[in-house]
Amino acid sequence: MTATAIAPRPAQRPAERPAERPARRPAPRLTRRGWLAAALVAFALLGGAFRMGAATAGERYVPTRPVVVTAGDSLWSIAADSAGPGQDIQALVVRLARINHLSGSHLEVGDVLEVPLE
Repeated sequence: MTATAIAPRPAQRPAERPAERPARRPAPRLTRRGWLAAALVAFALLGGAFRMGAATAGERYVPTRPVVVTAGDSLWSIAADSAGPGQDIQALVVRLARINHLSGSHLEVGDVLEVPLE
């Protein structure tokens, strides 16, 4: 009979685990309400940009000169002083209000208005 020697197995170490990575956070997901809010914000931004472009597209540059409002001045008197011969004063008053972003005809002494040279 032959004897076979059984060699003892070397002790196995438990398999080393690779260093654990921090768990990744899943990408944020939008709910229906989130998508709606994002769409509304996008439309508002696009609408504002379109409106700004449309407002300036039709207007042309008009050279102006500054006029300081003194006591007793009104839009009418400033328009009458700056109007050329045969120019419609009422149309110039409307133009002055639009150029200077005035919501009414109230002026304060010391205000500086831009008056068109044309």
